[in-house]
Amino acid sequence: MFSSTLLAAAGTAFFATQSLAYVIPEGSVNARGVVNPDHVRREIAPRQSASAAASASAPASTGSNSGGATLDLKLTNSASGKMYAYIMGMDATNGKHVFYQDGASAWYYPSGSASKRESTNTAIDATSNKLAIEVDGNSDKTITLPQYLDSGRVYIGAQPMTFMMDTSGNLVEPSPVDTSDANYDFAWGIVELAWLSTELAADLSYVDSVALALGLKVTTTDGQEYEDAGLPAGSLKKVCDELAAISDDWGNMCVKGSGGDLIRALAPAKYVSTNAAGSLSTFYDSYIDKVWEKFASTTLTINTEESTWGPNVTCKVSGGGNGSALACQQPDGNTYNYNKPTTMDVLGCNSGPFANQGSNNYQSRTWPRLCAAFTRSTLLLDGGDITPSSQIGASQYYTGDVTNHFSRIVHEVVTPGKAGTGAYAFAFDDVNAPGTGENESGIFQVTNAKSMEIMIRGT
Repeated sequence: MFSSTLLAAAGTAFFATQSLAYVIPEGSVNARGVVNPDHVRREIAPRQSASAAASASAPASTGSNSGGATLDLKLTNSASGKMYAYIMGMDATNGKHVFYQDGASAWYYPSGSASKRESTNTAIDATSNKLAIEVDGNSDKTITLPQYLDSGRVYIGAQPMTFMMDTSGNLVEPSPVDTSDANYDFAWGIVELAWLSTELAADLSYVDSVALALGLKVTTTDGQEYEDAGLPAGSLKKVCDELAAISDDWGNMCVKGSGGDLIRALAPAKYVSTNAAGSLSTFYDSYIDKVWEKFASTTLTINTEESTWGPNVTCKVSGGGNGSALACQQPDGNTYNYNKPTTMDVLGCNSGPFANQGSNNYQSRTWPRLCAAFTRSTLLLDGGDITPSSQIGASQYYTGDVTNHFSRIVHEVVTPGKAGTGAYAFAFDDVNAPGTGENESGIFQVTNAKSMEIMIRGT
């Protein structure tokens, strides 16, 4: 999820260490908005409207949301089996956890949000509270969000899903890696959204895993449509076939359920967090060493994209060995040091040098772009000493042997849509080459949204 705070400005974030359970304190905002401590995303590029995502010359998103305080959400299920959707997030007025209740005109507040505390984690009663929106196979259903929703997510499961409250009254969301999680043994997917008085922002998220093939469409009050076609039906098998073709470790990121069917492909950071002995735990090490060697004698320029072309931060590796750091001089004259990352730091973009949101706007805009360049393996390319750069666009991402092949494959499998290639395949996929009009994450930011449609295509 992401929040109004994050869409308005980079730099306010809540970080937590990697864990199997996703525990979300009320009123807190992490780097992707509030929901998942492992799923770290903030707004790192200048704000764009949906039309700006498709056109580099379009104006930035401004003004108030002329669409009104309600939003129609259509769920179109082209799969043969029934699907179950759950809408949750934060009440935009008070930061409390809320769920949509099917047929209700107001949010449902879980018991933990009402200061009730239990001695053990307890499941939210989704049945009695009508939290599931059931959509039969080859059919659709339209509901209306009754109020603005901050840091929102739409969870869509191939079976009914379970959400928990912990002993402190915090929401515990589904985990793709915890085998004891009630949602582990079937496929589920995520659409992220923030529906506020200023705009609707929405995206398809594959940062943690690929499971259900989803698409997204937004219609404005003046009849314009913006579509992120997302993943086509059959994508999970295709992603897994491509991963298996690289090596056993990449192929092992694909998970089968108890019935023997594929249920998800884990992102490498998720896989390594529970399979640390595999070769992926050191996969990026040689690349990181070469980057450190290069920028010991060459200056790395990081375009913070506060505006399209800057201001820039200039960096050079200082010191020696593993104790060396990338010293980045900011336009204000201050220098900030980024320690040498590990493979896990690069895969997750939320640890080591990428775990500090920074004490000022330059820092908070520098390290996400640095991690994006590592993830896409662009730093050793010709022209890679300036990042992001209009000289290195999406066609040159992931071209090396040492790269995030999960992200590469997701982008190859995704169906191009009007907003771009349509996938958050790693935490900072919204870093784009300036001046190109590219929108790798496929995010929509629309000021006059009337309705949103989620297309569900099975796995």
